Amino acid sequence: MIKRSTQLLALACLACLAAAARAEPATDPTPDAGQITLLSVDVRTLPGALTRKPEDTIPRWRTSFGSERRSETAASKPATGVDADIVLLQGVTDVPALRRWFPAGQWRVIASRQLIARAVTDAPATGAIAPIPSTAIAVRLRRGLRITAQSHLAELADALGKGPDAPTAAGTAVRVMIANRQTWAISVQLPESCGVGCPGSDALRRWHDARQSEDVRRVTGGLFEPVSASTNPSACGQFGLRLDPPPPPPRPSFTPATLTPDLGCAAAVTVAK
Repeated sequence: MIKRSTQLLALACLACLAAAARAEPATDPTPDAGQITLLSVDVRTLPGALTRKPEDTIPRWRTSFGSERRSETAASKPATGVDADIVLLQGVTDVPALRRWFPAGQWRVIASRQLIARAVTDAPATGAIAPIPSTAIAVRLRRGLRITAQSHLAELADALGKGPDAPTAAGTAVRVMIANRQTWAISVQLPESCGVGCPGSDALRRWHDARQSEDVRRVTGGLFEPVSASTNPSACGQFGLRLDPPPPPPRPSFTPATLTPDLGCAAAVTVAK
């Protein structure tokens, strides 16, 4: 009889624990689950190697059979990490180095199709083959954040025609979903010569105009601000970060574009649901 009473008491305790577990609200282990932080970085100003050397500077040697071999440079990446959910990158020339900085188990990297299709171009001044800088985006793999669309803005380079600056114009965009709210994140790189009224700037504006009906906020980061004659290039004058359409109060927290010791020219913004 005592044994049966003990069993009934144990079952009653288990039932109470199960009811308490159902009554307790579920918690998301991710802090601030309804917001995302976007960081924009010009990797050409980044301390640490993230740019590929011209082909003629890579050491070469010949075997005793006459075939040529290359001495590949040691793998490198920036020494600093990033505290952001989405990183907009400009001036990228080395995709393998980029993937070392943003490892596959923690990030998803979307590189510009221009970066993949046009890996190198002639540099007539030196006779070297110089990498063409382009754009990329890294999205952190975290709970509740997922990519819903991609766009490669080839029209930025197409708008500049056959001019010498056309290959350096690039754009990459991803649309992400978090807490049932969508956001476009756009990494843009326009040449310094592309000021107000430049065809590349007009093409970027048309891309934005075509998405106004989506009612999706858009965060644009990178090299797209017109450079005035009084702008100091070392102060990241062309570098910018913009949120469209302008949000109602309270305004999101922006970190202005500055030349930082760890990330070079960088800017950040945190947007909430």
